[in-house]
Amino acid sequence: MGNLTRMRFGPFRFPVNPAELTVVREGKTAESVTALGAGFSYLGEKRVRVRGNGYFTGENAMGTYLRLEALFGRTETLFLPGRAPMEAVLQGISLIGVRDENAVQYAFEFTGVLPDGRLRPGTAVRAKDGESLWDVAERFGVSVDALCERNPRLPCITELREGEEVILP
Repeated sequence: MGNLTRMRFGPFRFPVNPAELTVVREGKTAESVTALGAGFSYLGEKRVRVRGNGYFTGENAMGTYLRLEALFGRTETLFLPGRAPMEAVLQGISLIGVRDENAVQYAFEFTGVLPDGRLRPGTAVRAKDGESLWDVAERFGVSVDALCERNPRLPCITELREGEEVILP
């Protein structure tokens, strides 16, 4: 990614583009069977996920990581090298390792949001410590009934485990 635009998320500008960057676009399809045969219909884009990892280096490597981590859960404009800007939420951020005080390895995951700010249906979100399904419903502006219907495998809706995956309707 040498001379391409540097990656940016809202107020955070990556000092150096991540070592690895993956953009995944998924669509929804439906199969239909008629007297004329079977076919597939494209139902639109499901979500865009952006994953990557890299290193922050220099005297304030950990401070740089913590500035990005502070944006967890926020929706901002994401600028990627060679692509049009998009609205996204910082869905995941991991501190992978600290080589020394001047080198921090990290990983991230962004999920694209709809123009009105909602996450796309089918997006997996992670529960925070102590959250219930009602808390998740409130956080993402969806009904508890729709969350229950979409997540029948959840063992307990009143007390989710930290990091437990919940699929949005």
